[in-house]
Amino acid sequence: MADDQVLAFVKQQNRPYNVQIITDNLAQFGVKKGQVQRAVDALAEAQKIICKEFGKVKIYMPPQDSADEVPKEELERRQQQVKALSQECLTTGDSIKQAQKELQALSSSLTAEQIEQQTAALQAQIAEQDAKLSSLKGSTRLVSVADRAAAEKALSANLLQWGKRKSIFKEIWDNIRENIDQNHKQLLEDMGVETDEQMNVDLPTLQRFISKRARKA
Repeated sequence: MADDQVLAFVKQQNRPYNVQIITDNLAQFGVKKGQVQRAVDALAEAQKIICKEFGKVKIYMPPQDSADEVPKEELERRQQQVKALSQECLTTGDSIKQAQKELQALSSSLTAEQIEQQTAALQAQIAEQDAKLSSLKGSTRLVSVADRAAAEKALSANLLQWGKRKSIFKEIWDNIRENIDQNHKQLLEDMGVETDEQMNVDLPTLQRFISKRARKA
């Protein structure tokens, strides 16, 4: 009975927990700490849950399914493509705004003939930049609408998994830090863990970009 209750709780919460936290949550059902310990040992041995040891600390969690993940290299390639196109659109838009500001400033200080000449020149620049911007926007359709939608859907799914796994790691890491005296940064390096900051990526920024794309679709 305790095995079933522990397994159901771990699967339902889908979070990493130690024995004490599981016991605290199941105490209302009359489950004791000793029963929880025996249950997690049996479940881990049967591979129904995962046990991770960090020194004297043991963390238990349900198996994580990664079958639908897009390969890391493909995800990074798509992220770089999105970043490059977004930056180029932003740069072109800024050039148009600057040309319009110059036109407005010149209109207040030049003769009529000079204004006409400068207006024609600036309008030509604006037309050129508009054409470049239109071409750039059109170039984003290098793949079919269906393929782009599928790629964005896959990216969104991976960002969701990224967020979940980041949350899981944070809970595990917080438990570990409370029970060790070793330098935390050095321990991360020894474990081969690379943080988002080290990889120069920002999950919230990517999530906001996907949200904007979804609203425009």
